[in-house]
Amino acid sequence: MSDEPPPGPAKQKFLAALTKGLAVISTFIDQQKTVTVSDAASLTNVSRATARSIFNGEALKNGSY
Repeated sequence: MSDEPPPGPAKQKFLAALTKGLAVISTFIDQQKTVTVSDAASLTNVSRATARSIFNGEALKNGSY
């Protein structure tokens, strides 16, 4: 059994979620101050709901963002 998502649309969704997740997480590395969910969303052009889901680990579990 492979850890890779299946090919096609599911894999594309997973990769999109991963890309957004890494962008949001990188805001903490790039900033010299406390970053809120709203700040991270603004800095990465994603919705607050998406940023919150990334912080909670939900986005990568279901690949929906």
